[in-house]
Amino acid sequence: MSGTLYDYVDRRGRNDIAQWCRGLQKNDRIRLAKRMDLLAESGHELCPGLAGPVHNSPHLYKIKVNGSVALRLLLCKGPLSMDDEYTFLLGAFERDDELPPGTLETAEERRTEILNDENRRCLHERPTV
Repeated sequence: MSGTLYDYVDRRGRNDIAQWCRGLQKNDRIRLAKRMDLLAESGHELCPGLAGPVHNSPHLYKIKVNGSVALRLLLCKGPLSMDDEYTFLLGAFERDDELPPGTLETAEERRTEILNDENRRCLHERPTV
């Protein structure tokens, strides 16, 4: 399965995911870009360990990248076409195996925003490496 990737866009039309990625160190951007590419090529079901479900969340997944810091990119299947697309919702840094408070709620809110307005996302902007 191959899929189309999308990034969350905030109310001002800014690509939040691209902005978050630009703030990462080069080696972390490279690792993350490789995982994003693999997700687009194969889908998370075909690549065990690539993007796992988030505990107690029926719609959210996270890509883990361990480097200079523990990067976590929260995403969902769809949400408009569940069979052939993924949307990156929120980038975060995990510390002591914990996401910052409110991270999951924010990601779920963003997913709902996209369901209500498909203009709240854009085609994925691959991180420059």
